[in-house]
Amino acid sequence: MDKETREKIKELKKQKRYDDIFINYGTNAYINNTPNKYRKQELKKLKKEGKYLDIYNKYGENEYNKVLVKARTQEIKEAKGSFKAFTWEATQNVKMFMKKLGFDVAIGASTIMLTMPVVTQSTINENAVKYEKEIEAYDENISKYAEEVKALKLNHLQTIMKVIDDMWKNIEGYANPEKDILGFLELDLATKDGYGVCRNMASDVAKKLNKIDERYNARTINVKMEHGDYQIANIERNVIETNETVEQENEQQGNNILKNLVGNHMVTLVDIPDRDITLVADPTNPGLGIYENGEIEMFNTDERWEGKEMSTALLNGYEGLEIIGTYVDSFNLKSKYSEAEKEFGLEKQNEALSYVRSLEKQKVEKSKEEKFRESLAVASNQNESIGIVNQDQNREINTQKKDNANER
Repeated sequence: MDKETREKIKELKKQKRYDDIFINYGTNAYINNTPNKYRKQELKKLKKEGKYLDIYNKYGENEYNKVLVKARTQEIKEAKGSFKAFTWEATQNVKMFMKKLGFDVAIGASTIMLTMPVVTQSTINENAVKYEKEIEAYDENISKYAEEVKALKLNHLQTIMKVIDDMWKNIEGYANPEKDILGFLELDLATKDGYGVCRNMASDVAKKLNKIDERYNARTINVKMEHGDYQIANIERNVIETNETVEQENEQQGNNILKNLVGNHMVTLVDIPDRDITLVADPTNPGLGIYENGEIEMFNTDERWEGKEMSTALLNGYEGLEIIGTYVDSFNLKSKYSEAEKEFGLEKQNEALSYVRSLEKQKVEKSKEEKFRESLAVASNQNESIGIVNQDQNREINTQKKDNANER
């Protein structure tokens, strides 16, 4: 750092313009030139407000991980008692110290929260080999499905709503997943008897949309879901097991610390090709919204949902890092909520569903008609064959009669 920079920082510090130090000179300059008391007060405020992305950006990964550990410690304390919580917290602090020294160790995270547990890219790579056959079978099936959808020549809204509708039609329902394979959560919904929760559904819809049109760039994001007056689109669901991410009558609230930290729900982000719009698709509670200015506004409720970009980035291997770019880009989008709602709101969602279902009905009726015509053709051929046989039999009888007459 040159002398001129040091003087500028010194002047900002004198004026107590600490945020300007961070904005202009970064985290290290901010931490080194800000009073401890001020930093503690700010950290407390950011934690209370749930602004964990700001904690990560301003104070670094180490401080962020401390918050994560504290949240998990509280969870263990509530579930298993103070001693277990103390032991776990001490272990995580040792791990963080080792990581500072260069050892690659996983920082602990909740095992009972609804969003994904901490995963590493190496785990995803291992699963890609371990479950290769299942992945190939799933990919082959959704490739066929994508071709069928593309043949319908639907618009973007109709395509998204059809994929969500078809997902619910082709699974057993909503319940805790059996496999929950890290990096390949969609595999729980690969068969008719499959079932899963929000993370499995969001992953499944994202994979299918990208097969249909790679320009959708569909990807999942953790969110902090709020409960309010939520109206789902006209899609029939089968909720086998319920929890706080399924919109229906229940009072379960979950762990508020972890909910603020990493969210309590997972949805799918979808870029609309050739448009400055990133839609939010919620397959679990069928509905759409818009991701704009770093916030999620659903068209189906008045409640705003908070995107958990940092936890998404940290919990999903290399692919998860893309969400940070999405967050930045969301501030440059031109479309506003009111404009997007006219095109993608609840009424339009249901209109899209009605249209795609009418196509399905026509397809079924056409198939029935073709089968009926085939049955008539088969019957006609059978009758014709019977007629030919009868003619042959009559000839044979007449010939026999003539032969008998000649013998007489």
